[in-house]
Amino acid sequence: MFPDDMPYSKSQYKKCAVIGNGGIIKNSKCGKEIDSADFVFRCNIPPINDKYSADVGTKTDLVTINPSIITERFQKLEKWRRPFFQVLQNYENSSVVLPAFYNTRNTDYLLNVQRFWAVQGVRAKRLSSGLMLVTAALEMCEEVHLYGFWAFPMNPSGIFITHHYYDNVKPRPGFHAMPHEIFNFIHMHTRGIINLHTGSCM
Repeated sequence: MFPDDMPYSKSQYKKCAVIGNGGIIKNSKCGKEIDSADFVFRCNIPPINDKYSADVGTKTDLVTINPSIITERFQKLEKWRRPFFQVLQNYENSSVVLPAFYNTRNTDYLLNVQRFWAVQGVRAKRLSSGLMLVTAALEMCEEVHLYGFWAFPMNPSGIFITHHYYDNVKPRPGFHAMPHEIFNFIHMHTRGIINLHTGSCM
């Protein structure tokens, strides 16, 4: 998945945390638990400042940035370079993957990942960054813990939650198959392949 010159290899890490941006992580107090992982993945440069760190932690070893983030949140960097720079400062010790996963050197791998998840029932125009990071974590880590992954308006206790932990902006429809991804994560959790955290860490 990663270019040969990146310093990651299969099962190099004992415990990894992959952090989704779902509202299910809000008020979870999982920050310390997340930061205790050996390697932490995050998607799309989410906020990890003091307002959110108790829930989501701050440690980040790899963070992705999708092209749509550059286009929509930072107006293609035509006028908004300083805000982009300020956001990146929160990730100064992290590897930043941009654009996320769509490097021609990775094409064969991406096609294999797409085929694998299609067999599992995840058929979408594009796999989500979160699913790609989970795939990478399964290759790199002995233990994979997921936080902030959910695709439904209510948590398992029936309480309404926001779409993201930092806002309630819905994604553009038709790109990802998020419910199918989450159902796969739940199934993998029940089989002991991953650890899906959907509640409080206190």
